[in-house]
Amino acid sequence: MLKIIQVLQCFPFLSLCLFRIHGREFIRCPNLNGVAREELRLLDLLLGSRLSCGTKCTEHKDKCWSYAWNKYTNRCMLYSERSSNESQTFQEENNCEHYTVQVPVLSDIALGKPAAQSSMYLNYAAESAVDGNRGTDIIQDLCSHTDTSDTNPWWRVDLEAVYSITMVRILNRGMDIYGIDVSDRLRDVTVTVGLTESDINTPCGFFAGPGSLSQLVAIDCPTSPFGRYVQISMTTEYLSLCEVDVFGVKV
Repeated sequence: MLKIIQVLQCFPFLSLCLFRIHGREFIRCPNLNGVAREELRLLDLLLGSRLSCGTKCTEHKDKCWSYAWNKYTNRCMLYSERSSNESQTFQEENNCEHYTVQVPVLSDIALGKPAAQSSMYLNYAAESAVDGNRGTDIIQDLCSHTDTSDTNPWWRVDLEAVYSITMVRILNRGMDIYGIDVSDRLRDVTVTVGLTESDINTPCGFFAGPGSLSQLVAIDCPTSPFGRYVQISMTTEYLSLCEVDVFGVKV
């Protein structure tokens, strides 16, 4: 029997939503109208009680955000932090109860932090990419911009502490007041992480591009590298960023 879900809050950067059904809150369940993917399942095992199932999820708290328990079969299913939120209906698995261990609400750890870049064009400073202004008209909103002669541009933020970096998002340029569109310049973007300014070489992710108008580019860091500094580099054109968001867990 299909039941309507109330969507309480979504976290796009984690690709998950918090739902409520019959007063019970949870992140996901095994069946989201058939769209849940098998790779969401972290573990599927037999245990003696719901308590032991929940304890097992807690033991894997760095990866497990919810679990399902079938009291008739003693089947315990643990689910990872990624979920599908395309559906607003939910079909409960027979005799299976669903529980949320924790809801990860991560904030942008780059906001307002010190930033630098390889060069600067006019007054488009590196700090403009972490000032919280999400406008994408570079003339009116002052995005960051390296010099037009810079053929190996980079942009860097100092998080002022060491984090395990999970994702970096780039808000690309939009149309400016004169109707000029150069959003496709955002391409061949490499994101790296490091513990010191002189060694920011640990790979995080890559965006091939080209970018589009006002595109919010989400770059996952599958290995969750440790670092204080996050650097965005290109080798094709000078670099312009309207806003950069960094997500991670403090170490």
